[in-house]
Amino acid sequence: MMHRLVRIGLIVALLALVGGWAGSVQGVSAQGTTYTDTMDSSATGLLDSTSPDAARFVYGYQNSQFVIQSIDESWSGDLLAIASVPVMSDATVAVDFAIAGDLTGKYAFVGCRASSDSSTAYIFEVHPGTGVANIWRFDAENATNLGTVTDSTTINIGSGNNRIEITCQGSTITGTVNGTQLLTATDATYTSGDVFIGTGKTDETTGTLLTGFDNLTITDLSGAAVAPTQAPALPTAIAQPTEIPAVPTQAPVEPTQAGGFPTAI
Repeated sequence: MMHRLVRIGLIVALLALVGGWAGSVQGVSAQGTTYTDTMDSSATGLLDSTSPDAARFVYGYQNSQFVIQSIDESWSGDLLAIASVPVMSDATVAVDFAIAGDLTGKYAFVGCRASSDSSTAYIFEVHPGTGVANIWRFDAENATNLGTVTDSTTINIGSGNNRIEITCQGSTITGTVNGTQLLTATDATYTSGDVFIGTGKTDETTGTLLTGFDNLTITDLSGAAVAPTQAPALPTAIAQPTEIPAVPTQAPVEPTQAGGFPTAI
């Protein structure tokens, strides 16, 4: 299966050392080398909410989730959102996700060491419909599978929550689901880059795609990240939504497939 990256996450703010802290951002915290996003709003989150193609893709902060949606039934590939944190060499990225509706060919992933144009990276990908997990290395022209496993015991099958995590440290790439390490691969092709989350679907399905994310945590393991210009404030709480998020108002057309937003996050 060939993956096609569509970079839909632009860095919200340039995090660079220009001297001192300027202001604060509620809902996002920088505690030493750890960044968190409770998905409370686009104004305070780590992920950008601008669609590259509003006629096909909708994504943004909705009711304490970050939602990525493809309303183009014929499209297949990967949609990713880059986090607005410094470029990292060694990092851990973890997030909760749930996918709505028919899960055939649909998955979510976390990734590290993405190039500036997102053409190269490492990702850890989980299919909640089948319990399959993969570690991929994305190259400019193709994708290489570095490891695969099927584990329906660790992975929650269906539209319930799964927490997925990738750790890129040195030449070791590790994938973890719900606190259990599932895959480890060794590859030294790429050594630093952006971190990100995302979702996608294969050509096995022609339906729409709707994935909700929550509780993003990014940890810089190298200690070499440059300090940001803004000091994010600690979140007051990690809120869990109690209702199904409304359909995003920016969607130019309604999805033709019923299913609604993920209800488990």
